Amino acid sequence: MMAYLTGPDAWKELLSNDFNRGYLTGVALVLAISLVLLLFRIVLALIFRTRRARAIVVKADDGDIQISQNAISAAVGLLLKEFPELVLDSLKICRNGGRRYFLVIQCRFHSSARTFPDVAAQVKEMLFQGLERQFGIRDLRRIRIVLTDWDSPSGTPAAVPETLSGASSSDPVPLSDDADAAHDDAPESADKC
Repeated sequence: MMAYLTGPDAWKELLSNDFNRGYLTGVALVLAISLVLLLFRIVLALIFRTRRARAIVVKADDGDIQISQNAISAAVGLLLKEFPELVLDSLKICRNGGRRYFLVIQCRFHSSARTFPDVAAQVKEMLFQGLERQFGIRDLRRIRIVLTDWDSPSGTPAAVPETLSGASSSDPVPLSDDADAAHDDAPESADKC
C-alpha cells in the first residue's frame, strides 16, 4: 500500500475524479479549522492563565504603589484577630490575566457557635473593606478561603465517624477509601495558583 501511495502516479489517480477531490478538500478543511482552533485556545490560555504574584500593584495618577505579600498577610492577620475561630496558615496572591487579583487564604477553623460558611462570608466582606481602606486595593476580584483543618470544641481534632447513617439506623453505610480517593482526584477549580 505504501509503495502505491508513494508512486508518481498515485496522487494523480487519487485526484482524478470529483468525489476524491471533494473528500480530500473536506479533510484538509477540517484539519485547518482544528489547527486554528487549537492555536486560538493556546493564545487564550496564555493570556488568561492564573499566575502567582508576589505583590498587588495599585494604580495611581502619580505612579504605581506595590503592596507586598508580607504586608497583605500582616494586614489580613490583624483583621482576622476579630475572628477567634480562624487561625491564618498562609496567604497567596494570584493574578488572573491583567490586573485581576485574588487571594487564597488557608486557615484552620476552631468550632464555635457560628458555622464556617457564616464566618467565611463575614471574613470576606471585612477583608474586602479592610484592604481597600488600608491600602486602596480595588482590583481584588475575590477571596478564596481554604479550610485546612477543623478542631472540635474540646480543642482536639474532630473524629471522623466510621459509618454514615442512612435513613434507617439498622443499615449504616460504611465510609470507603475509594470515595475519598475519587474525591482527591477531582480537578480543582480553574483559578488555582
